[in-house]
Amino acid sequence: SEDIVIKRFKSLHDESFLFVLLCPLQLGVFALLISQHRLPRGHDGLIYLGMQFFPVNNAVTGGGLPHWIPFLTHGTTAHLCHAIGTGMMQHVWFFLGPLLQSFNFLPLFHINFFVDEFLLLTGAWLLARRLFAAPLTAFFAAATAVGSSIWMTQPTFNFHFYYALPLILFFVHRFFETGLPRDAGAAIVLLVMQLFNNPPYFIPVIGFALFTYVFTYCCCFPRGVWALKTKIRSSWKTAW
Repeated sequence: SEDIVIKRFKSLHDESFLFVLLCPLQLGVFALLISQHRLPRGHDGLIYLGMQFFPVNNAVTGGGLPHWIPFLTHGTTAHLCHAIGTGMMQHVWFFLGPLLQSFNFLPLFHINFFVDEFLLLTGAWLLARRLFAAPLTAFFAAATAVGSSIWMTQPTFNFHFYYALPLILFFVHRFFETGLPRDAGAAIVLLVMQLFNNPPYFIPVIGFALFTYVFTYCCCFPRGVWALKTKIRSSWKTAW
């Protein structure tokens, strides 16, 4: 009937329904990658796979993180490769260590990227809901951001270069509106994580992008920036 059609159309505009709809789509993509045993065939993706496998394999077999890579450029320290190739779930695998002896590392590799992509999806959705009035527009923006992330052969430049930026910008907007320290702290923690998972030469590029965004926002909304000082004072009084 017409009433049922109207109710279904209204449910499509429900924010929670649209966001939940994106989650199984992303989960299905990674389930397909794991079931078909997909892995990077070359380029930086294969190197990234090795940089994630080597420390996890050492934690599983030796009980700790490696400090030396013997066959890379005639031997080199492992701290830089560990920093570039790590992710949020990598530290979980380090902690589990010996419990992963019978596990294939390839599904763990895809789980790492699934969690990172979920961070991108959450940030893109929250930022889009703040910038666009229509939930369907936010759904399209978030789906496009995640769907266009083709990282298999080049995870550093095609994915990790920007995967936490939408959520960082969301908390920056929250901080300008509320002045709460927790919003500023969340943005700083995400920024550190964004910089830690990338090569050092990404720092000025990512920093310039964030500075340009914040500077443009301050120029377009000066009244909100001037009112931020009062909000910070009131939020700190409330916190203490």
